[in-house]
Amino acid sequence: MRLTVLVVALLFIGPSAGLAQSPASSSDADRAEAAGRYEEALAVYQRLAAADARDHQARLAIARLQERLGHPARAEAVFRSVMLEDPRSIEATLGVARTLVEQLHAEDALDVLDAAERLAPENPDVLAALGHAHGRAGHTATSVSYYERAAAISRSH
Repeated sequence: MRLTVLVVALLFIGPSAGLAQSPASSSDADRAEAAGRYEEALAVYQRLAAADARDHQARLAIARLQERLGHPARAEAVFRSVMLEDPRSIEATLGVARTLVEQLHAEDALDVLDAAERLAPENPDVLAALGHAHGRAGHTATSVSYYERAAAISRSH
C-alpha cells in the first residue's frame, strides 16, 4: 500500500527527466528555494525522494513547493502520502488541510483537522488552521473561537 501511495504521489510531483542528473543535497534545494528558484528546488527534492522514498522531509518539501507553485492537488497528494505513513505528522496533516481549503473543500479539511487537534490540542498552528477552515466553511463564531485560542497560546509561549 505504501509503495502504491508513493508511486501515485510521484506521478503528481512532476516529470522525472531530472532524476538522472547529478546527486544533490537538501542544502542545494534550500539555497535554490531561498533564491526563489522554486522549480530548481523542486527538482532537487524530487531526486532526493526518488533516491529514498522514506525521506519524509524531502517529500514534505516537494509538497510545500507544489503548494507554493500553485498546484494544490499535487501538493495534497504528496502531503497525504506522508500522512498515511506517519499519521502523527502535524506538518503533513496541516498541509492536507491547507490544500483542501484552497481547493474549496473546507468541510473535508475540518475532518482532517479534527484528527490533528486530537494529536496536538494546544498547537497554535493547528488551532489557527481550524479557525481558517471553519471561516471558509461559514462557521464564523467557531472560527473566531479557534483564532482566539491560537492567539492566547502563542502569546503564552
